Amino acid sequence: MKEPKTALYFYSLAEKGFNIGEYKKAIVNFKKSIELQEQWNSYHGLGWALYRCNRYAEAIDAFHKSLALKEDWNSYKGLGSALHNTYKFKEAIDAFRKSLALKEDWNSYKGLGSALHNTSQFKEAIEQFRKSLALKENWDTYRGLGLALFQTNNFKEAIQAFRKAFTLVDSSSINQMVISYRALANAYRKEGNIDASIRTWESFFLYTKPITSIDPFVGNEPIYEQVNREYLDKLKETCNRLGFTFIPSFEAENDVNLKSWKYLMFLHIPRSGGTSFEYPIHKLKQILVDVNRKYEDCNNHHIYFNAGESIMKNDQNTALINLTNPNIFPNLKSIYISTHGATWTKVSKQLSERINSQPRIVTTIRNPSKRLFSHIKNDAITHSLEEIKSIIDDKNSRYKNTMHKFIFDYGLDGSISSSFCNKIDFKSINDIEFIDISDTQTISKVKSAFLSASSLPNIVQCSRFHNSKDCNLYKLTKNEIKDAFCRCLDNGFLRQDLSINYGFLKRKTLNRLHFPSFFNKSISKIHPLTFVIKSETQYNICSTKQFCENPLNYL
Repeated sequence: MKEPKTALYFYSLAEKGFNIGEYKKAIVNFKKSIELQEQWNSYHGLGWALYRCNRYAEAIDAFHKSLALKEDWNSYKGLGSALHNTYKFKEAIDAFRKSLALKEDWNSYKGLGSALHNTSQFKEAIEQFRKSLALKENWDTYRGLGLALFQTNNFKEAIQAFRKAFTLVDSSSINQMVISYRALANAYRKEGNIDASIRTWESFFLYTKPITSIDPFVGNEPIYEQVNREYLDKLKETCNRLGFTFIPSFEAENDVNLKSWKYLMFLHIPRSGGTSFEYPIHKLKQILVDVNRKYEDCNNHHIYFNAGESIMKNDQNTALINLTNPNIFPNLKSIYISTHGATWTKVSKQLSERINSQPRIVTTIRNPSKRLFSHIKNDAITHSLEEIKSIIDDKNSRYKNTMHKFIFDYGLDGSISSSFCNKIDFKSINDIEFIDISDTQTISKVKSAFLSASSLPNIVQCSRFHNSKDCNLYKLTKNEIKDAFCRCLDNGFLRQDLSINYGFLKRKTLNRLHFPSFFNKSISKIHPLTFVIKSETQYNICSTKQFCENPLNYL
């Protein structure tokens, strides 16, 4: 007869699973242990296992139950960490302080410093980061210290902290490297050392490699799949029904209109559907680079230019252009670049001079009132009421006539005052293609034309990324968000936005857009590979033939 399985038995299994990173199994066994006997350490282990699975609300509950049975410094630290990740910074501060009262720990000091930083208590945050570093040097703690020093205008000390972070960063971690480069470059820029900022961005681009040699067929023969129009339309309908968009990449033909889509520049206006437009293209490039590394027999290489979601400042743009070799550009298969606040006219001009061709400039737009409300609502996920009010009261508020600023290219990157400027070059917007974010058909055609001209795979993407409707962690109430919006209206933050005749701009765009002839053919050929992106963390490249045979398998 088998002996009954005890609470200790399941606890031991859970602990073993946790230690080897099998957190889901650990959660199951911790819960089984608790069912047989409630103990503080079982709740404690459950809390950390849930935390590692990003199930923060459940982790908070488990840590609370653990602490009700026994006060423990590590449980308070776990509680503080989970509260911090749900943006409950004041409660996190209290939890970290209680943890540190029981035991000094570098990670607790770091967490406390971060929570204090997020509640704008920068001087105290600096003190806590320094205490953390006295116990253990860590790249992210130095980064936190640098950010807090940055906020108190101690730019030289911030630069020292960021440089120290670089000596400790894991060079194999793209995320750590990107974060570190950005922080250091921005500190140099704020200090007024633009040359150092540009040099830092040059190092950043050398690391991220915006100009890359890629085989878009990943070692396969470039034999396109033949599909008829009826089937392609049916495939698109199936994807649409499931909340996805199928964007085909057609086989390139001798079409004069196709060549004009080789060089695409996207003007990203905040909260106007830009992420959904550009993120899949950026991600596709990253995935192709990673997959190409695994296969030595890739031989259909083309040179692509894609800088990722990085062009936010003029010094970034200068660094990027500085690194481009004019001798390489004639061999470029395509260029994709997006701006997030840099003066787009400057980017376009410098790029045109290098490639001796005008890139297609596209932007997605929406109703200005809805855009502003969405902007405030999105900020309410991570900003407190005081911080939102501070943004509104800023004389150069990012909410102030945002669409007007981005379209007419002023007040970006500190170029000129964000107030209305009569010296605007209204002719410049003649180069922009304006598409409403609801016009999914035209957006799909634009991306399809670019993919086709670039010989890149088809893309199947979820309809929206970064949808604030899915977030239940707002730091502002619905009424507070509405009040902030009304305050913006009273301050005239939509006056110039509403002065633009968007209907005219959209009609003008539709009248002059010329897509390749294969868009209207009854039988077409599409790329043999398809990139399926379900979310920011779920994506893969598959055979187009297999996808077409059973799309539900991949969606």
